[in-house]
Amino acid sequence: MDRNPRAETVRVEALRVTYGARVALDDVSFSLTAGQATSLIGPNGSGKSTLLHAIAGLRRPAAGRVMVLGAEPADVRPRLAYVLQATTTGEHLPVTVREAVAMGRYAHRGALGRLTRDDRRLVDEALERLDLGPLSRRHLRELSGGQRQRVAIGRALVREAPVFLFDEPLSNLDAQLRAELRVELKR
Repeated sequence: MDRNPRAETVRVEALRVTYGARVALDDVSFSLTAGQATSLIGPNGSGKSTLLHAIAGLRRPAAGRVMVLGAEPADVRPRLAYVLQATTTGEHLPVTVREAVAMGRYAHRGALGRLTRDDRRLVDEALERLDLGPLSRRHLRELSGGQRQRVAIGRALVREAPVFLFDEPLSNLDAQLRAELRVELKR
């Protein structure tokens, strides 16, 4: 990725996204530059999650174009970190908190690749920064919704991706943890 602070990371041009006959987004255009934090604000059902899905390459446009890091989203997916809105994904998998956070390194190693010393250091740092260290050996099914949300954020952070997409990352969290995570996400 271009380290130029003015480098464009996301460009959306005349985007239209539909669900069957229902139009979710219509004629959306904007660009984001490196180092920029942007919040999407709107009522439920206004298309915020749909827009993030389009940027992540999980939803194809009916019209218009989305470019991320100068390419189609599907072509740069390993360079994106996306934390979905409160999810139950993985809560029934027999994996621990540490293993779930370490999955963020799969973009660099592959699902069957061995983690390096640096990978393990990144995982340890994320567990510490998100106050997940004491939970690191617990299974996902044993966690509260807020704890699972912190695991998802940890998995995104260890990816070291140039583009982070968060869909209500602070949902299910108490006020103190929301304040702490705002600081962490700014980092």
